[in-house]
Amino acid sequence: MKLLIVRHGETEYNVKKIFQGTLNEKLNQKGVEQANKLSLRLKDEKIDVIFSSTLDRAKKTAEIINKYHNLEIQFKEELKEKNFGDLQGKSWDELCDIVKKSGVEFHKYKPLNGESGVEAQKRIVDFLYKIIEQHSEKTVLFVTHGAVIMELLFHLTELPRSEFKKIEQHNTALNIIEIDTNKHKIHLINGTKHLD
Repeated sequence: MKLLIVRHGETEYNVKKIFQGTLNEKLNQKGVEQANKLSLRLKDEKIDVIFSSTLDRAKKTAEIINKYHNLEIQFKEELKEKNFGDLQGKSWDELCDIVKKSGVEFHKYKPLNGESGVEAQKRIVDFLYKIIEQHSEKTVLFVTHGAVIMELLFHLTELPRSEFKKIEQHNTALNIIEIDTNKHKIHLINGTKHLD
């Protein structure tokens, strides 16, 4: 299976460096422009199936990409952003400070009413392998969120957590991976040339 993974376009919370989690922020004007540029980048890509997070910023990004493909987008809760519970809506610096003071590693930290990175990774990886079973010979597009994509990439690349800078995701970043039962082939991580 060929897997394309895309992060949604920019929102005002992205600009302000506020952690959105499952808060339902919409794309800002720049986010719409980014999604349009990405749609042109993917215009001639053969895509068989599109799955999107149910949150508006991902849904809109998926809809813009789909204007050249005319597929039925399947909206899935499993592709929603990591739930940061009571810490959603806080600044990135504030969130990092709270996690640091807890003494718990970032990916193991579970905010009140939220989920840990470990739990988010299990959710997205379980979903991926279900999709591989259903669409093993197809090209599949996931439109989702930064933290969820990074959790998936940690799993697929087997990179240690200390190497997170290698897989960080910018708005409308494109990732291309050939999924194979023996060894996955990474073609592109955090591709943003379409924004130049």
